[in-house]
Amino acid sequence: MTTETPDFNDQSEQQNTGKAINLKLLSDLVQGNKTKLNKYIEIYLRNVPDAVESIKKALEAKDYEALHKHIHAFKPQVKMMGIVKLNGFIDTLEKDLKEQTNLESIRERTTFTINSIEESVEILNEILNQTD
Repeated sequence: MTTETPDFNDQSEQQNTGKAINLKLLSDLVQGNKTKLNKYIEIYLRNVPDAVESIKKALEAKDYEALHKHIHAFKPQVKMMGIVKLNGFIDTLEKDLKEQTNLESIRERTTFTINSIEESVEILNEILNQTD
């Protein structure tokens, strides 16, 4: 594992190192300001446990309306953090929940979403530790 600070503007580098994160959108938003970028990452990391817990509870209860609400609310953060695995995927999941379609695969797809979010926590913590 490299200890170099990642180039937040280089999508190919993020993907070629096996990372599932592309911080280009966030970096563009903060105009490359590493302090602000780290602040947004820290906010995301603080929000993840409650969001994941809410998603898990709604999934277990098979409360697809609540699940839709939680996925919808957390989706902008997922996109801002550039969770590559969820590009497009979370949009389809949200749409299916809203329309109550393809429910037979909701558990599997929601679990994949949760796992991807949890993986992002590890990666983003690693990035924060590299920039300290």
